[in-house]
Amino acid sequence: MPRTNRKPARADWRAAWDAREPAVNVPPAEVAGKVAELLDVRAEALRPKFLGYVAPTREELAEVHLTAQQALVVALDTAVRAGLDHESVTFRQVVDQLAERWSPSFRAADPATTVYDMKLETVERVRWELLVRGIDTAALWRYVVSGQHHLYRPKLIPQVGYRIAPRRKALAFEDLVRGTYIRPPEQRPTLLLEGDPEPARRVKRRVAGEQVYNAVLTGERSQRVLDRLEAVRLVFNVDFFKEDYRHAQRLVRWREKLPRARRAKYPKRQRAAARAKKMVERFSRVWERAQHLDGTVTIRSRFFRGINRRFHAQHFWPEHVSGKVDRDGSSPRERWFMFPTGALRGYDVMSSQTQILAILLGIRELERLASDPERPFKVYLAERLFEAYQRGELPTMRPVSGPAQLVPMMKTIWTRHLYGSRLQQIVRDNARDWLVVDPYTDDPASRARFTSTVIQLTRELEAFLTTLPWYAQIARWFAASQQIARIAQLGNPHGGATFVDPFSREVVRFNPTRRVRYAVRISRQTLPISLPGYWKDAAHSMFEPSPRVAGDYIVSGRKLRSSLAPMLIHMLDANLSAHLIEWLGSLDVPFVALHDAWLIPAGTMGAENQPLSNLIGVVATQEWFRDLGHLYDRLAEYLGNDPEHGEWVRSIRRQWQARLDAQDYPRIAVSPSR
Repeated sequence: MPRTNRKPARADWRAAWDAREPAVNVPPAEVAGKVAELLDVRAEALRPKFLGYVAPTREELAEVHLTAQQALVVALDTAVRAGLDHESVTFRQVVDQLAERWSPSFRAADPATTVYDMKLETVERVRWELLVRGIDTAALWRYVVSGQHHLYRPKLIPQVGYRIAPRRKALAFEDLVRGTYIRPPEQRPTLLLEGDPEPARRVKRRVAGEQVYNAVLTGERSQRVLDRLEAVRLVFNVDFFKEDYRHAQRLVRWREKLPRARRAKYPKRQRAAARAKKMVERFSRVWERAQHLDGTVTIRSRFFRGINRRFHAQHFWPEHVSGKVDRDGSSPRERWFMFPTGALRGYDVMSSQTQILAILLGIRELERLASDPERPFKVYLAERLFEAYQRGELPTMRPVSGPAQLVPMMKTIWTRHLYGSRLQQIVRDNARDWLVVDPYTDDPASRARFTSTVIQLTRELEAFLTTLPWYAQIARWFAASQQIARIAQLGNPHGGATFVDPFSREVVRFNPTRRVRYAVRISRQTLPISLPGYWKDAAHSMFEPSPRVAGDYIVSGRKLRSSLAPMLIHMLDANLSAHLIEWLGSLDVPFVALHDAWLIPAGTMGAENQPLSNLIGVVATQEWFRDLGHLYDRLAEYLGNDPEHGEWVRSIRRQWQARLDAQDYPRIAVSPSR
């Protein structure tokens, strides 16, 4: 098997051709011929140049010719599907779709489903097997992004791929290929109607070097919760959706036609058009089916658990739709969805991550602040930040006239900080709105001033956070989580950190593989893949592969340190949601779970019954609070002998035990939402 793109030896090609396996799920020959006729393209121009050298027979050349036509259909269909999904298309995606059909090595590389997650030797075999069948992936890619076919307008977005804008000719292409073979998968949420075939439940996991990591195990209790989520049926108002979608399309067209020089005159409408563009892109697959429906339809969804143990909808569901009021005093979620028995009524945990963290660490003052119904926690933080601004402690921040202007800023900082982001990166990402220095300039001196200002504001915000009386405990939690990652990696560099899901008692292993991007040359194209290992030099010319021990590659200590703390908090809020799902299911109350929020039919729990905001504190929170013991036990196993954090872990466990013995259960604050 040649490792370069030079012409192969005749004997090598002949041996590989004779050993070839039948293609799987390819477009019919009739369809491939019609597409070639529609595009007026000669398949000979897309075949490998070495075919004349290896001297195939007339029958073999005819098979290669047909394969080239079929490969062209698959490659173009990948791009067209991406365009209809308003997604970018990359060379890797096209290679994946071709290899899935013509490469036995690709199909045998389970659990990997993309060349990005395969071993280097597997990728080389895939490239060779496609070449033997007469598929020149580089030539096909050049044709796909050339625009010569007039199916769409490709636009290169650096570091992303090609954005595809379908033309009218793409509709004729769609008519030819629709229903003729299993096409490339859709990338956007799709509409699953009552009566549609049951799709497979997604299993969440990551793959590197054909080895699974961060795998999600679901035991019997988790399966029961997933079954209850999937038993829910909602009424989808197609007419309201179509009205909103068409309105968004009009806004997008207005923005595209408006000259760039005049856009600054309509800032409010510009922001609305930007939101509309996101909506058009996000729900393109829903629109594709809904435009042929009328009135209301019953929909459902399959569900899966993420590595952070949260429950996610696999198909179009209220969790994908905003609950914010946009027009007519209602939100898209309210207009589009309802239960068969009534409208949606929502309940949302106030500052859920902060409340859970405060309860876990025993910070009563933070627990009180995060659950205050009169003053949201983000408002409290904004008021404290404004006080620091008035004292002159934030000179690099843009001038503000009141704390209300700082609420979005503090919400972003606090949320991303709890999710593990570095404060300096948060500041850099929001520099345009927060700094007095303009970040968008090519002047080296201005860039240096901008970088210096980012660092200065980061230091000012760090100093502000340390003035909060309870922040030292939060910082201690992050430091302890990072120490757990270090201890786990020292004990077993390949094992990661292992915990137990408090709800289902399933083992949860956080073991992100250390991996780097590696470029495979295919003719004049570069195929990026990700290999377990590291670069030994700054020039990325000397790659050191990671060894496998007991089937696992070496864990990335950096990723484990940054992700462990937020993963554990997410696991706890998923535990709370799971308890409430079980409780609502036992009452035969229809519901929709949205991570840290829940929707039930309006009037189900009104004044005649205790509202959900009270019942969650009485029922679900007690079981959830008792389950914290499993997490404390695991923290003690990791840090019990640690000189810096051992006593601290024992102290937070003692306060939890004392509170549990006194039956002083926390009351998770829940507020009505849309």
